[in-house]
Amino acid sequence: MKQLVIRTVLTALVIASPLCAFAQKASLCTEQEDFLFTCTLESKNIVSACAEVDAAQNGYKSIVYRYGTKDAIELSIPKAPTDFRTVIRVSEWTNKQSSKLTEDDRYLRFLNGRYSYLTYTSTGNNFDIAGLAIFDGAKLLKNEKCQPDSFDSHMLSFNELLNLGVREEEAAGEKKLWKAIAPPGSAVLRHPSEMRSK
Repeated sequence: MKQLVIRTVLTALVIASPLCAFAQKASLCTEQEDFLFTCTLESKNIVSACAEVDAAQNGYKSIVYRYGTKDAIELSIPKAPTDFRTVIRVSEWTNKQSSKLTEDDRYLRFLNGRYSYLTYTSTGNNFDIAGLAIFDGAKLLKNEKCQPDSFDSHMLSFNELLNLGVREEEAAGEKKLWKAIAPPGSAVLRHPSEMRSK
């Protein structure tokens, strides 16, 4: 039984959201992997970010993005899962008012040549969404939401991902990407200066 502990309050907020209330969501991860993100998209394809467990180190050996169905995985990034440090970028933004957390936005971006694939969650006072966004450079090609009740996340904290060697998203590109996918009412759109990157 996996004994990995997720410690941060922000992670707890994501896991405790209404979208995460149902167990055993569809996933493309193996029995040797934990899912950091998984959901069934509106197209009925599954998108998963999977982390291979390293029991000896009580951590993870690799992180991989998979897209497709249980019968046919259409895309896997990176091809060699242990190369994840070179192809993943992480972003986490929070917005607080009077010391109260009012919004939490996070993504893992997987690079594949000129294209990138963002698995993201965005939780605020009036929205709680997750999905997959596909970019060609900085141009948004597709933003597909997860089906209701299909999303689950055991996302590691921002610092835990950095400790694994995942790179923080560059600030210049980070705001552009968030503005392309943020839901109406998000502080990213209304008051981007109030958002705080971890």
